[in-house]
Amino acid sequence: MADHARPSGSGSTSIGSTFDPRAEPRRRSSTLGGPSARRSIGSHFPKVTGYRLLVIGLTAGFGLSKAKLSYQGQSTAPNTLDWLYGVIAFLL
Repeated sequence: MADHARPSGSGSTSIGSTFDPRAEPRRRSSTLGGPSARRSIGSHFPKVTGYRLLVIGLTAGFGLSKAKLSYQGQSTAPNTLDWLYGVIAFLL
């Protein structure tokens, strides 16, 4: 048992286990998806859904409308659009 002495200050090990520096490191499953997350390693992008397209479209539409109104010198209409978008986004 002298070969497998636990060094002081080492990482977390289970009580009663020994430290073996030659051992392969354990692979931990992803905290975001568990063991099934290993299958989707190739894709780093979220799925495109109708809801996501709707949110992106509404954000772009309200943002461009607000920019146009601000560029034209209006001050009340862009703020109204902010309130309106906030209500719509909340209801979604």
